[in-house]
Amino acid sequence: MLSEQSINKYQEIYRRQFGVELSREEATEQAMRLLNVARVVFAPMPRAWEDKYKKLLAKNTGQQKLENYQENKNSRT
Repeated sequence: MLSEQSINKYQEIYRRQFGVELSREEATEQAMRLLNVARVVFAPMPRAWEDKYKKLLAKNTGQQKLENYQENKNSRT
């Protein structure tokens, strides 16, 4: 559950950004949803996913370097 101070701050920020006053219930619901999204987005990546991402990135980076090299070589001729 969120503290009263957190809910008040969310209401204040929302009002400044959108010009709309939220009820305490609306503010609580929206703030909780925002926190849930943040938890998912900022959660650590599982090690297996990280390893796959690094391999894919290395492969694509190498492929991109090769393509850039070939493009530069072809543009010189």
